[in-house]
Order: sequence, then structure tokens, then C-alpha cells
Amino acid sequence: ERYTDPVDTNRVRWRNFADEIDTVFTIKNLEKMPQCVVESPLRHIQELPRPGAASWENVPLNIRDLCEDAIAKIRIRIRNRRLYLHPFFRSYDKLNSGHVRCNITKQIFRTNGILLSDPEQDSVLSRYGNELGFCYTKFLDDVDPAEYAMPTMVTKQELVECPPFARDNLDPEDVSEEVIVRILTNAKRQAVVKSVSVMEFMKDYDRHREGEILESDFKRALDNSSVIIKEEEATILCNMLRGKYDNYLALDEIFIQLDTNMGDQVVTAVPLLHLPNLDCVDCFLSFDERTICSQALMKLARKPDEISNLSQVFKDFDREQCGSITQNQFLRGITVRDMHVMLSSREFQAICKCFGVKKGMCMEFNYREFLKILDVLFTTGQMKRNY
Repeated sequence: ERYTDPVDTNRVRWRNFADEIDTVFTIKNLEKMPQCVVESPLRHIQELPRPGAASWENVPLNIRDLCEDAIAKIRIRIRNRRLYLHPFFRSYDKLNSGHVRCNITKQIFRTNGILLSDPEQDSVLSRYGNELGFCYTKFLDDVDPAEYAMPTMVTKQELVECPPFARDNLDPEDVSEEVIVRILTNAKRQAVVKSVSVMEFMKDYDRHREGEILESDFKRALDNSSVIIKEEEATILCNMLRGKYDNYLALDEIFIQLDTNMGDQVVTAVPLLHLPNLDCVDCFLSFDERTICSQALMKLARKPDEISNLSQVFKDFDREQCGSITQNQFLRGITVRDMHVMLSSREFQAICKCFGVKKGMCMEFNYREFLKILDVLFTTGQMKRNY
């Protein structure tokens, strides 16, 4: 009755059953949380008494006092003689179960000079004994903290979370129609600008072509398609697009929201691709710079592309075939053709500034326009023969 499908009573929601069973033994989606620290076994499970162990709270008071005196003697003996009992017990624990036989425990005590009376030995064995034998791991934790065996080096500092910035809005947003439209507009803008089809990534996770995918697969598909949104925004979309089953999203609703004209009332609903302007402030030439640049071009027009074959040198540097190279590559190209001796440093800077193209944070050189100008000057005879 707990896992009956509300749509079809003849079927069972087995995934919900598997998720609840998994939470008993582990944490859901543990492989996606590398910073999560898992306590295994849990503290209350680890402290459960072993079968065959005596309930120490119900033991008579005289036996408990006798056991405490014996443990105090063992601690003093270990500290004074610098004993390390772990190898002795482990050599007899072939199965690595943390238990050895009681007669082996008495033998180890005698070997290391820990002399106890028979009542003291019996009280210690009754406290740490169970059906598997003597639990030496718990015994050594109580009597031998082994502080001398611990490294004294400074351990690695724990990860400290970055404090929140003042500009970060930590208050959760109210899920309104305006917020949903803004999230969908942002997602569609990224899909249009990056020219990706989000639905193709979604369909990869719909193996049975049922028209529904999991919430985790929906978020994974958005990441794979380079549509970057916040975790809270993805959760809002999941709550809006949820299908008739829990933890499932309907693909047809996702298709309608992402691939149709969303947000007609919003200015940025259909974003326009930004085309950079080739003219920039850094490329503006003064009168003196234009004069210097024209004289330098008339010098270089003696060796146009049909004579020097400069275009092939520049194309070797322009692997992306975008029509621009760096200023250093331009200097290397004209040096290969022995044209650098025609220019002074001021003339070289003027030419680079005249044909400069701003790309990102760098200034590149438009070699295609440069070669066209040289061909025009050579064809019209506007060459400076003496330089």
C-alpha cells in the first residue's frame, strides 16, 4: 500500500522503494558529493553490545572496582615501559576480526610483564569478552591511547567555507511568474547564443521514449548543453515541469518552455547575437600618424602579395582562418620576406594601429585588409621607390 502507483493500482513504484532501502545503508547520490564525510558504522550501531557480552551496568560493584584497578595498573605498566601491544594481538588475529582467545590474552599479559591476579584477569576478560573472544581493539583504546605512536606533524587544515559576500542575496526568491520567465529567458538566451539544442541532450536520458526524465538527469543535461543556471533556479524549473510521477519531468513541457517564443513581454526574450564593431577608439589615427602610415604603405607596396607571397606566411599563423594575427606574428611574417628593413619603429606602430582589430582584451592585426591595400597601391603605381 505504501508504494502503490496512484495512477495504476496494479503497479508498484519500485524506485521509491529502492531509494528508501538505499538510505538505510548509505547516503543517496554519495558519488556526487566528494566532500561528504560518511560515518561507517554509525555511532549507535558501533556502541551496541556484542552477543555474549556482559551488561557492565548490571555487574556487581566489587567486580567493577576490581576491573578499574586492573586497568589502572595496565596503563601504568604501558606508560612506564613504553609497551606497544598492538602487534602482539594482531599476530594472533588471523581473520582481522578484532578478537583473540582469552588464553592468548593471558599469555600476552605475561609476555609483556603485566602481572595481574586471577580475579583481576577475570574481571578484565568479563568486561571485554563476548562470544567471539576477547575484544582487544576496544581494550587497547581504553588502556593504550598510543600517543607516542601518533605523528607530531601539523595535520592538514580543514576546509573553511568562504564567507558570503555582501552582494550575494542569500534570501530565497519567491517563486512567481516573473521569476520563472526570467529563468527561462536566461536559459533560452544561452541556448540561442551558443547554438545548442537542449532537447537533444534531454532525449539521451529518455531511454524508453516515455516522454519523461529524472530531475537529476534534467540538471545533468543542462550542464552538458552548456546552459548554466543556479541550483535554486534548476529546482524551481523542476517543480514547475514535474510530470504525473514523482521525481520525473515531462519532456513535452520542457520543449514548449525552451523551444518556443518565451517571454513576449520581456525585452530580452529573443536575444540578438552581438557582432563586434571593427572600429575602436584604440585604432584612431591622428594626422601625423596617417601621414606616417601612408608613407610606410607606399614603401611596402614595392612587394605586394603577388611578388612576396605574404598571404601564405600569414595564413600559416592564422590557424583559425579568422583573418587576423598578432602584432608579433605580423613582424615575423614581414621579416621572413625581408620587408622589415623598409620600416622604422614608428612606421611599424602606425601600420599596426591602422589595421588593428580589438578581440577580447588583445589587439590583433587584420592582414587581409593590409594585403588588399598593398595590391591597390601596386596596381595604381603609388609606390615609393627610394626609401
